[in-house]
Amino acid sequence: MNDPIARLRELTTSVAALSDQAGLPEAAKRLCAERDADGPPATTVVVVGETKRGKSSLINALVGRPGLLPVEADIATAVHITVRHAPEEGAWAHLVDRSEPLDIGVAGIPAYASADGNPGNAKGVRSVTVGLDAGLLSRGLDLVDTPGVAGLEAGHTEITLAALATADALLLVVDASAPLTAAELRFLARATERVEYVAVVLTKTDVHPGWASVAEANRELLRLHAPRFAGAPVVPVSSRLKAEADLAMAEGEADIAEQLHRESGFDRLERLLADDVIGRAERLRAVNLMRLILTVLDRIDHTLSARLAAAAGDPSGGLGAERRRYEELTRLSARWRQDLAAGFQKIGVDLQSEIARHLQELSGRCERIIVQAAPELLETMPRELGDAVDGRWADLNTFVRTSAEEVVAEILLREDAQIDIDDLPMPGRLRRLPQVTADEPQPPGEDGFGDLLSAGWPVLGVFMASSTLLSSVLGPLGPAAALVVSSAMLRHRYNELTRVRTQREARLFAKERLELIRREMTAQLSKHVIDLRRRLEGEIATRLDSRRRRLQADLESASSRPDAAATEGLRGRTRELAAHAGRLKAALGSGDNR
Repeated sequence: MNDPIARLRELTTSVAALSDQAGLPEAAKRLCAERDADGPPATTVVVVGETKRGKSSLINALVGRPGLLPVEADIATAVHITVRHAPEEGAWAHLVDRSEPLDIGVAGIPAYASADGNPGNAKGVRSVTVGLDAGLLSRGLDLVDTPGVAGLEAGHTEITLAALATADALLLVVDASAPLTAAELRFLARATERVEYVAVVLTKTDVHPGWASVAEANRELLRLHAPRFAGAPVVPVSSRLKAEADLAMAEGEADIAEQLHRESGFDRLERLLADDVIGRAERLRAVNLMRLILTVLDRIDHTLSARLAAAAGDPSGGLGAERRRYEELTRLSARWRQDLAAGFQKIGVDLQSEIARHLQELSGRCERIIVQAAPELLETMPRELGDAVDGRWADLNTFVRTSAEEVVAEILLREDAQIDIDDLPMPGRLRRLPQVTADEPQPPGEDGFGDLLSAGWPVLGVFMASSTLLSSVLGPLGPAAALVVSSAMLRHRYNELTRVRTQREARLFAKERLELIRREMTAQLSKHVIDLRRRLEGEIATRLDSRRRRLQADLESASSRPDAAATEGLRGRTRELAAHAGRLKAALGSGDNR
């Protein structure tokens, strides 16, 4: 049997049986549960890129479903869409004001997930999930289609970066028309600390014959500007050729389908996802199972050694290690609540600093938008701010979760320290930030007479002076020419006034919204930390009590002077399996990232 995963399952079964024989049924039960975990390990790949780069078409091609996700320019993706495996096809919208997902069916995806079907996200969609029984999805792969972002600088980028904290890989989609842009390289630099694996997918190779030169240029740009990803694969693909390959296969033209599939580049992309992403997750699960096996074997060996010492009439020698572990656990039980309180007090303090930092960055983002004073300023800034808040909320949740996990791991001495910690949903007041209510400024000639008059007094003198001067040069045309000059100056003056007014209103809007965000984030996350501490206190107490009872049972069992020959036989089997586990651990290779 050469497959390391299959050998690992067989080893797990053997160690579980040995645990039962050694009087450790809880260890056997846990081993069997880990061995029989339902389904493949979940792996998440986030697909990101600027607008019109072909992200949705790429996902459609990967799952063999042209038209599944919105691809036309006027109905581009507006919210995150997760495509994952399901035995039956379906789609569900996750809404802000609804606790249960809304069944929308695959045909309803554009109506809830596209900018055309859901303009300005009027339906309050947080995300959409699509279930399919297709290809790589059956191995636990989740593909996340993100909203296209202009210049990778919009608020959507914040959400995407937050999503990367729990992602296994990032596919950066660029087309073959030109090399990586400065914005795309900046995005990769920001993604560096959030994701381990990155691949650059070069789309539309069937449209751009010079794609090979662009691919080489991208490799050089990665080397210069994103050195951590200098070795990241650059994969040229054509979603159109892949769709044609799928059609040919459906029509029974296997040879043509194979050729088109190879020419499309998707054969290489699929291998990368299977080997580098899904395979890595499978190896990581195997490594975690191996760690559990070695821990159980070590515990069995300690227990059997103690029994042999007891059988030989020298319980102190064999039981010494077990007694020391029991005493250490007793000391830990006396102080762990203080350690938990201190740890969560530090989390609370650090959380306030994190909130302040995020708010400062949001304030800077608003100010950069304001100084541009674009015509659509008051319309776009609330949406930008809302998207950015989504991402910052996810980041803060991740901070609380990882900090709490570290505190728990220290208290439980990193043994059996895995405790599920749920994220806190974003409160409704943050999901639906109040919009701008300021009146639109009226331009000259559209009921803006008062503003026009205010702006015009300084210009009147210019008109009189220029009329006299130009009359001496142009004769009768002088006053008319002066009127044109003065009118242009008047409109420029008015535009400057409205620009100042618009900036003032925008700053007031930003100040009010940021204060609301600060209050809500501080109140909700602080309460979350308090509630989390209470829940973990009960969970830790249960874990420590279970561990104490288990050690006590081991001590009592070891003191019972069992049959020495039978115990020696079990210990020999334990060491035989430990040697086998060591060889298998080496075969599993680089999955161990300790």
